[in-house]
Amino acid sequence: MSCIGLCGKGRIMIKVAFCDDDLSVLKELSVLMDRYRVERNQDITYAAFHSPLELLSEVERGTRLDIIFLDVLMPGQDGISAAREIRKYDTSVKIIYLTSSSEYAVDSYEVGAYFYQLKPIWQESFYRLMDSVLRECLKNEKNSLILRCKTGITRLELDKLKYCEVTGRNLLLHKEDGEVLDSVGKLDDLCEQLKDYECFVRCHRSYMINMDYVKSNGKLVIGITDFAQDQLGEILFVDLPDAGASFGADDEFGTVESLKTVSSLYMPVAGEVVERNEALEGKPTLVNLNCYADGWMLRIRPTETPALMTAADYRSQLEG
Repeated sequence: MSCIGLCGKGRIMIKVAFCDDDLSVLKELSVLMDRYRVERNQDITYAAFHSPLELLSEVERGTRLDIIFLDVLMPGQDGISAAREIRKYDTSVKIIYLTSSSEYAVDSYEVGAYFYQLKPIWQESFYRLMDSVLRECLKNEKNSLILRCKTGITRLELDKLKYCEVTGRNLLLHKEDGEVLDSVGKLDDLCEQLKDYECFVRCHRSYMINMDYVKSNGKLVIGITDFAQDQLGEILFVDLPDAGASFGADDEFGTVESLKTVSSLYMPVAGEVVERNEALEGKPTLVNLNCYADGWMLRIRPTETPALMTAADYRSQLEG
């Protein structure tokens, strides 16, 4: 599963990396961090790297970091070019540049640097910087997922996730801004991670939706559940009423025929049929393939305020 972790539940461990070719600077940073995490009672773990190549090797192996303190001027590869490489694997990590000169300040922000810290580093300025970057990290980590995608390690805020679909062995996570994140993984695992978030509902074996993005136009879509189609088996024929027909709650409105049986369909709420799914006449197995999308049956205009079971209640009923 390439969803590395779910944040926002419990105390968060912050992972920090120091990268500098000067061993005395690495020692100084380690001492400052040890003092800081004790005095601030913070869960912080850190590692020191003597060259950008060592750091890049760790990032390429998939190590997730929250903060990187990165020297600008180092032999072999400078901190600016190292950051460009890091951004190929991790778009979320906070990069803080360390240098004795402000010459590269503009270049540092081209790679999304969080801060440009001049040396020497005093305890007061280090504490102030850590307080600031930790607030940003905790704000970003609240109710978010860390994903290993084709574009690198990415943090996804859950309130920006509209829905997720499965294609082969990949999860396609659709964001509100239209961006689609591609991550190898299983929907079962993602649903388990998000089970405490009531807005996320697995409406099909291949889909999970964020109910906060579901909008109503005054009409209801009628069909059968994934559990029901699985119990019926392969569906051979669906008999549905024409548009304009009216039904009361619990009235029989049609039948569905499968290899196993013929079952009646009952209206969950009183209303008038606005449209029926004509595609089911030629391909009734659409109900088996995706009962919540292409396999819908009717659209109705309810004539009473519906009191319907929530997805969570339905899951509880099936499990109970």
